[in-house]
Amino acid sequence: MTFNYKAKYTITALLMLVLPTIGISQNLPDSIVITKNTYFDRRLNDTVDGDIFQKAQIIYLKKGSGTYISDHYIINDYLIADLLKEINDADNLRNSLEQYDIDTNWIKKNPDKMFRLSKKAKDMRWNKQQKALILKEFLNTHYYETALNEYLNNGCCYSMHQLHKYQYIIKIYTRGALINELASRRFVWGVRYPWTDAANRKLYSFKIEKILEELLHSEREINPPAKNRRLLKRFADYVVDINWEKLHQLWPYTYEKQINELKPLFKIVSFSEISGYGGYHGDPVIQIRLKAPEMLPNVTLEFLATEDKGTIYSRDSVINSYKSVVNRVQSVKFIREFLATHPDQNLDILYFNNHTINQYNINSVNGNPDDWKKYDADVKSMDWYKQNKIEPSFDTVKALKTSAQIYCGCNYRFRKEYLEKAICFIIDDKAGNHSRWALLPDDTLLLYFMQGEKVLDYNYKEFGDAHLQYPCVRFDDKGKIIPRPNHK
Repeated sequence: MTFNYKAKYTITALLMLVLPTIGISQNLPDSIVITKNTYFDRRLNDTVDGDIFQKAQIIYLKKGSGTYISDHYIINDYLIADLLKEINDADNLRNSLEQYDIDTNWIKKNPDKMFRLSKKAKDMRWNKQQKALILKEFLNTHYYETALNEYLNNGCCYSMHQLHKYQYIIKIYTRGALINELASRRFVWGVRYPWTDAANRKLYSFKIEKILEELLHSEREINPPAKNRRLLKRFADYVVDINWEKLHQLWPYTYEKQINELKPLFKIVSFSEISGYGGYHGDPVIQIRLKAPEMLPNVTLEFLATEDKGTIYSRDSVINSYKSVVNRVQSVKFIREFLATHPDQNLDILYFNNHTINQYNINSVNGNPDDWKKYDADVKSMDWYKQNKIEPSFDTVKALKTSAQIYCGCNYRFRKEYLEKAICFIIDDKAGNHSRWALLPDDTLLLYFMQGEKVLDYNYKEFGDAHLQYPCVRFDDKGKIIPRPNHK
């Protein structure tokens, strides 16, 4: 169906017509005006989101022969009667689960069957703690009400490939007066309801959409919302999704026996799964936060263990070497004194399987010899501008600083074997400042990454964006900054 953009009559003229009424037409309106509004994403131009850039209308006038006519179409008045019936049906003011053949009593009696309905559940490995949690959560019917609303709201928004929204407005006139008006939600795709009427009531009726398609003489087949099992599958996935974080926190219980091997020496503060590569942890790991009597009150040890052949990495290394690692960090005079006077600051020593620093952080600190050559080539290219007395079109200082950070990290160019003996630790405070350090083998400290404006008693805002900084500042045991060699 395409709208008639050049209607022969204006709405004002139509409402002046006196029309005959016979049979059931006596209680029907004089005219129906259907408007399709097309909205556009503001990315298409500078106009704010929501401005109409296209409006199309089709107008039906009641005739005495039991029909309504527009410029091109004739419909029977029973279709208008059905429309009014749907508008006035009080049941359409409800949007209950029962309308979609969802039996909450069945769900409460069969959480195990809900579990089996979830495709996401099939993609996970489950331990008994996770299974107990999710079965309990399946009993919470509030999830299903929320999931239903989210499902019906699908297609609400613009996307990369869909830059238009649509809305239908149905106006109903009797004796020249507007007696009711229905407006669909604005949608990209999906159902058009809830419809909002003139009294600002929400109507949940798919039948109104079916009637509208007939009024528009559309040949497009529209599908009703999912019901029963189809919808239950969506709901089951929703419950798994909404509890995803809790489920991942419980995943390490799969290795509870191995984790408990640490209890004779440590208090286990917490443990959880870390998924994905990034941050300071590198490969997917289990993060086990540990306390021991040798540690200061605001110092913890993070044992970051990878999975290995159906278990987690051996605990022997951290058990045998943690005392010397903790002692080295806590022996740094200015770190120890700062922690003693700032109990709100937390220091976490990182222990990756059997190392105190991993390859991810070595790369962040140091890069590698092959990449150093790329930076040196960039430096040489800048000399070309000077030699040829050409002014570059970009900030050379900023460009070289970015190149150094990408290829050389802090550009101290330590030997890999030297850095492998470093101890990586992080310091966080309640204000959200985060910093990452390396305690080097000579007992100097390198602050190589931070988020925020302040770490310890040092403010590094001058180094750039406070949200992501690479100070690359080195300290001695007393907290005094060690000047960088000129060639660095």
